Amino acid sequence: MRLVLSAMSGGVIVLYYSAFSPPNPVVFGLFFVACLFFLRDRTRIMAATLVGFSVAALHVNQFSDQMIPVQYERKTVLVEGEVCSLPERRGAMMRFDYCLFTTPWRAKDVRVRVVLHSDALMAYNDSASISNGSGVSETELSGYLRTNVRLIRPRGLANPAGFSMERWLYAKGYRAQGVIQSIDDIGSCQRFWSCQLTHYRQQIRNRLMPHLRASTMGHFVLALTLGDRSEIPYLDKSILRDTGLGHLIAISGMHLSMVGGFVYWLLALVWRRSYFLQRYLGVLLPVSVLLVSTCFALVSGFAVSTQRALLMALVVMLWFYGYRPRPSVILLTAVAILLLSTPAYIYDLGFWLSCYAVAVLMLIFARRLSTSSWLSALFGAHFLVFFGLLPLLVLFALPVTPISIVANIFAVPLFTLILLPLSFFIVTSLLMGFVAPAQWGLQLFDMLLLLLSAGLHGLVSLCPPVGFMATLQGQWHVFLSFFMACFVILLPVPVLSRGLCVVIWAGILIFGSAKPKQASSLAVLDVGQGLAVAVQHGNQGWLYDFGRDFAAGLPVASAILIPYLQRLGLESIDTAVLSHGDKDHQGGLAILAKTMSIRNFFYGHRSEPQAFSSYNIDDIRQCQARQSFHFDEHFSWQVLWPVKSAKANTVSESSNARSCVIKLDLNGVSFLLSGDISAAVERELVTLYREQLRTDVLIAAHHGSNSSSSWAFLKFVNPSVAVFSSGYLNAFGHPHPEVVARMKAMSIEMYDTAQDGAIIFRPKSSQVAQSRREQFDVVRHRAVQNHFWLEAKD
Repeated sequence: MRLVLSAMSGGVIVLYYSAFSPPNPVVFGLFFVACLFFLRDRTRIMAATLVGFSVAALHVNQFSDQMIPVQYERKTVLVEGEVCSLPERRGAMMRFDYCLFTTPWRAKDVRVRVVLHSDALMAYNDSASISNGSGVSETELSGYLRTNVRLIRPRGLANPAGFSMERWLYAKGYRAQGVIQSIDDIGSCQRFWSCQLTHYRQQIRNRLMPHLRASTMGHFVLALTLGDRSEIPYLDKSILRDTGLGHLIAISGMHLSMVGGFVYWLLALVWRRSYFLQRYLGVLLPVSVLLVSTCFALVSGFAVSTQRALLMALVVMLWFYGYRPRPSVILLTAVAILLLSTPAYIYDLGFWLSCYAVAVLMLIFARRLSTSSWLSALFGAHFLVFFGLLPLLVLFALPVTPISIVANIFAVPLFTLILLPLSFFIVTSLLMGFVAPAQWGLQLFDMLLLLLSAGLHGLVSLCPPVGFMATLQGQWHVFLSFFMACFVILLPVPVLSRGLCVVIWAGILIFGSAKPKQASSLAVLDVGQGLAVAVQHGNQGWLYDFGRDFAAGLPVASAILIPYLQRLGLESIDTAVLSHGDKDHQGGLAILAKTMSIRNFFYGHRSEPQAFSSYNIDDIRQCQARQSFHFDEHFSWQVLWPVKSAKANTVSESSNARSCVIKLDLNGVSFLLSGDISAAVERELVTLYREQLRTDVLIAAHHGSNSSSSWAFLKFVNPSVAVFSSGYLNAFGHPHPEVVARMKAMSIEMYDTAQDGAIIFRPKSSQVAQSRREQFDVVRHRAVQNHFWLEAKD
């Protein structure tokens, strides 16, 4: 049974890691073959694998068929659908899931992620008040909507490290994302059960919010009962993540167990007092508990961790009817059902963390703690869970800190025994109209959480979280040893585990302490409509620009720049250059400079060094032409612009024109980084440097705008490769068709971060290279990651 369940899940994994989905006729043929294989015991494992593979292939093909075609992207289209998630308020806009049943591309039951600005809702209310005297407030937005929307495909930024928005969008089932331009009509739910559920949850939240907003920690009440974490401030989410307590506000087995246990105890009291109920209806007691738990799971948003816990509860319920599966069978059944029903969960990090944590707990409590006292079991369990989850946290580059052991020892009982029941008491009291008891409960809730928050901040200040992925990157033999050490700790033979762990951890310290020698590289990172270039040479890091503050809904510094630098094994930055002060170039500087130290910092626009004094920077200087720096014989760079001259000053009045232009040499390959300079500055550069501008790789100025990349400039630079750092379907039309035509006419090889993702250049050794283009390899990250589900039929 366990092998069959594992093979089904394995079939889903094989499909996604093969990065190929066969057409539906082939899939149906494979499914028929799987049915035949199931008839024989020897081929049952193969049959289960084919079933998982076929189901996943059907899911990918359905996703491709329903995804918005290319010809409809960025065009305003009329659609009909229903709101199927709680709207999340962000300033003057709301974000929610929009389930469409009428689309121009004739796809039905399509889930898209949309943004609605307050102006669009106000415009509808103005027209509605004129026609029928009624309107809809932001808190009442639920049900049917007929709107004009502008959509794009569910794409994100593609980088070697950091959060993958594309995988997250796919795991959530979004076929498109976009903005609602205007609303034509609003009505009640018509089709989707998720709309009815959302409407019910919205009504509950509207009744609770007036009272919870007066509370300091009232947003946690919503998270623990409705599963609505949108009101939790970013700092509170960060402290929970850094202390390993994020699982406490994700509705999972702990929450369902509390609800189910309370309902079982309550119903058991009634059952025991009635002979009729005991004699004839006692068999329905587990079913009643499961139904109540299911209702709570639905009201709380039915997240992945909730689905896993509910499925396991369903299997456990069979114990009351004589079925006694092993704990591993219960978990594998839940995993198989979830992956077969929604194969995209393979890209849901919460799914793997939830299932892996349950597996670790099963291994711990199976033998090790079965005879221990409750106090030693409490401390031992959290200690072992930490080491059990450590390999997965390291693998996914999540923050790791030993203080999570201490934090969980105190926080888990506090949430389980006090805060969770207290939050249910508060919500029930408010819904029943008992305001006074609810306010008393809120005061106690606030006091306890404020004390916990103060303690957590103190722990984080003592031991900040770290990411070990940088240390283990490229050392998979060390990572496997690390995984084995953590696994051995969980084994039920204490003496053996201690001895083996000492040997394994000693090997990690000896062989893993030295960082592997990294090849030199230059990466133009995908930061949307912006620019960020990262250079690695040995253990030195060099940056040119920092992208926007936010791109595709993600903070560029913490979601892209810092993870990439840590992946390279860099703990600090030797040199950082800010070309000029536009937001799409300096947006990520503030967070980056407060997280990682920068030794040398150069800036190109007119500003005072004091403007950067609050950052973690040692030396601050302004870019001036003729500045030249040599790290060693293989890495050097020089500033070409701005220059100090009367004529240059008349040209470089704007911030763009004062961009710091740099020519960089990395292992014999030259790169020209030109910021946002205009054609006028390009003419000055040609006059000043002429043949010295000749470069192997050009990072095109101003993201490929037609105001730059002039014929004369391209002629003297004469690159073999050019890179455009632009955003997908950006509003500026970058790169401009005329610029692309010029480069095509000059036989320049072109790459665009909007289409190719991050573009990484790796210089070769001089013995291998025979021509300019053969001096380096180019890696397009979008081709490497191969998100094949985005290759939909156009």
